[in-house]
Amino acid sequence: MEFLTFVFILVAIAAISSLVANSLFGSRTQDYSGLDSTERLVAHSLAQLDPDFYTVINNVMLPSRGNTSLTQIDHIVVSRFGIFCIETKSHKGWIFGFSDRQQWTQVLYRDKYKFYSPVLQNFAHTKALELLLGQNLKSRVISLISFPNADKVKVDNKETDCSAWGVVEKIARCKVHVYDSDEYERIVRSIQTANITDQAMIVKHNDEVRCLINSDYV
Repeated sequence: MEFLTFVFILVAIAAISSLVANSLFGSRTQDYSGLDSTERLVAHSLAQLDPDFYTVINNVMLPSRGNTSLTQIDHIVVSRFGIFCIETKSHKGWIFGFSDRQQWTQVLYRDKYKFYSPVLQNFAHTKALELLLGQNLKSRVISLISFPNADKVKVDNKETDCSAWGVVEKIARCKVHVYDSDEYERIVRSIQTANITDQAMIVKHNDEVRCLINSDYV
């Protein structure tokens, strides 16, 4: 009986410690809700980053001053080495584009398809993050694009590794400390707190995106 009581006390202490840590520093547990299969693949890869130095926040909705009132960000990685904003695309085949042009091309077998530039799309995401973080930001938000299902990606006539692990490697190569631990935790909390989860707002965002698509913007 005494042993069971001791075990119960240990479990209770662990649970309380977890709650306190999450309230102080935000949860490091990955949340995959709202992600499609391709985004989940990238999220799983990002989860391999050291949780002592990186926090991954998936499917974030923030206010925007762009073409829609809200903007949806696939993945944000906050670290002491910088903040990374990642746009994930599910396109297959070969991908060609230029960073300063609106239209990119997908080549799938003998067919070609046009789609809106993920670089310009993610530019709006980084601006929304910069607007949110304000003076907490000590360096620019780094934009990264992922095409985990593509066979080849060429940007500005240069073949680029846009695989899920390619994105992880790009993040891991940044080793210069930008934020101290307090700044790092404050940025994580700011993003988690600002994330819009209200379903009515999400529906409004989806309607705005559909209007853009119908107007041939994307």
